[in-house]
Amino acid sequence: MTGPVVVAGNLSLDDTVTPDGAFGAAPGGDALYASIAVRSWGLVPVLLTLVGDDYPESDLARIASAEIDVGRVRRTDGPTVHYRVTYRTDADRTFEWISSPDRLLLTSPTASDYDALVGASWLHVAAMPIEAQEVGVASARAAGVPVSLDPHEEYIIGFEPRLAAMVADVTFMPSELEARLLFPDLASLEALAFGFAAAERLDAWRPSLTAIKLGAIGSVVRRAGRSIHIPAPAVPVVDPTGAGDAYCGGFVAGWLATRSLEVAAGCGAIAASETIGAFGAFSSGQPDRQARFDRLAALLGDRVESTHLEAVRNQLWTGTAS
Repeated sequence: MTGPVVVAGNLSLDDTVTPDGAFGAAPGGDALYASIAVRSWGLVPVLLTLVGDDYPESDLARIASAEIDVGRVRRTDGPTVHYRVTYRTDADRTFEWISSPDRLLLTSPTASDYDALVGASWLHVAAMPIEAQEVGVASARAAGVPVSLDPHEEYIIGFEPRLAAMVADVTFMPSELEARLLFPDLASLEALAFGFAAAERLDAWRPSLTAIKLGAIGSVVRRAGRSIHIPAPAVPVVDPTGAGDAYCGGFVAGWLATRSLEVAAGCGAIAASETIGAFGAFSSGQPDRQARFDRLAALLGDRVESTHLEAVRNQLWTGTAS
């Protein structure tokens, strides 16, 4: 059996305010969105994070009921990361801190938490303060566990040398915004051309694999000098929160199943599309395994061999990657 995928990051409590009403303190956070996506493609995620003394036991129980391992979630004194997201229009949203910003670092995993990597097949390091990410990447390297890194947009400018040191031999998964902060000289390029140019530029940092998330147009993925574009399925957008995190979780699961760039990017795209269809991490109307597999097959078409799709099917139904 495939070992678990450890997901290191943060949980949060998210207030959502829309023109139609308000939704209070729903479970959210980058680690949760990524973990749900890992599980949606058949693998077992281990959630590695800290929560404050205000985090509801009922939310932990709900996460566990989604077949996410919460045995490594630790409580710490003080509040959980808490945001308010206000939507004025579909394209206009603002984030406000309810808790203090320092809670993001104070609820990120520390070195002692990474004994969870024993027997793991992968570590995904979600968007945390860079000092917390450095601990995660170093722990994975020491344990010999493959690792993916989703950078935090506030730790790009001025942090380039530290990022480059982390990215070597790592699967690097920046958003378009984060990549544009790295390469402002490419600002004139439209999104897809920018994705290809930025992915090639990142070869200098020697990642094992690069996936640049481009929102509604999908992603550009590059490995060993080869770049591809996989589109995103066209779906109505209700709430884009967590879409990038879901892409990362789906990508990791697809990569573990097949080692195919196309399949990994496709699994990421499907996971992201499911996330944006409703408010909150636990959106309603999630498709069953067969429907999810069918959507992947339709998205990829003849881009992949049937054996790769069968490997995804096997993982979906048995939890075993190739």
